[in-house]
Amino acid sequence: MSLTGAFNTSVAGLYAYSEAMSTISQNIANQRTPGYKRVETDFATVLGGVDINPHEPGGVRALTKQIVDVQGTIETTGRAFDLAINGQGMFVYSSTRTGSGDLTYSRAGNMAKVVPDDINNTGFLGNESGEYLMGWQADQNGNFNYGDASTLVAIPATSEDPFPGLGTTTATLSAVLPASGTSGATQILYYDSAGAAQTLNLNWTKTGANVWQLDVTDLNGAPVASFTQTFDGLGNLTSADTLTIGSFTLDVSNISQFGTTFFRNDYQQDGLAQGEFIRYNISEDGKVYGFFSSGAVKPLYQVALATFANPNYLQELPANRYVTSDRSGPATLRQPGDDFASLVTESVEMSNFDLADG
Repeated sequence: MSLTGAFNTSVAGLYAYSEAMSTISQNIANQRTPGYKRVETDFATVLGGVDINPHEPGGVRALTKQIVDVQGTIETTGRAFDLAINGQGMFVYSSTRTGSGDLTYSRAGNMAKVVPDDINNTGFLGNESGEYLMGWQADQNGNFNYGDASTLVAIPATSEDPFPGLGTTTATLSAVLPASGTSGATQILYYDSAGAAQTLNLNWTKTGANVWQLDVTDLNGAPVASFTQTFDGLGNLTSADTLTIGSFTLDVSNISQFGTTFFRNDYQQDGLAQGEFIRYNISEDGKVYGFFSSGAVKPLYQVALATFANPNYLQELPANRYVTSDRSGPATLRQPGDDFASLVTESVEMSNFDLADG
């Protein structure tokens, strides 16, 4: 072995251990960094000439690998839009407000507000690199069209749209008509297709033994509908137990005939009034619900997560972001749930490096 070979072996060792110290330093420096994934170092022999004489020495080299598939500690922040993933997957971020932009992936859920230059509103949820958090938007019925990246959209930080209202489709009335009386009256409320409250007058007139005429009018007295209701000798309803009034169905199965006084009990209907947006709430399954002043709660967006065949081979970018590589495999877009992952609100996932483990 030449003197030069001895120096080369020593230098290789110094360089390898320098690489190991660098990864340890990086891990320690990022111990409190949300979404950071630790880097580990292994050592591998570098062979020299083993079948020649004289023997040529080899050395050692450092092999670094990132540990992406191990979850870090989840800590509460109290910030409304911070999110942590409990389970598999990564958040999906894009450089544009649609899935057509460059996509990056991260476990960092410390959300920032991204305000584009071309619109004037309060911005979108995103990361500190200015990328948009991506998800799927609900249709008018609150359903989601899950798909590939082409169906992704950015999730606004607030909503400029009021709740449009929900027309009444079913209602239930409970009341008692007087067996020895001749009339009864009450009012009920329903919401039309525009979410506007409407009032109807219900007037019963006894027309025979156990027979009543129900006339439904609007507040101006204009006729809306008319029905005949009949009862048996025990006061139980024997005619139809549902009545169609305009755009909704009224369940009257709890109307009976007893006593001497008209009595209205309970009335319920499924419509909702128009309302202004108040706030968001993000559920464990990643659905972003809008809460409105009318009391309406409506699903608006679904946070998307991405999984990979081998996440430890994702290509790392600054700010704890990743892109796919040949070894990681492509991203599979999913929604949280089904024991795959859940979201923890007002929280972030911290580094998966434990100083005690070195």
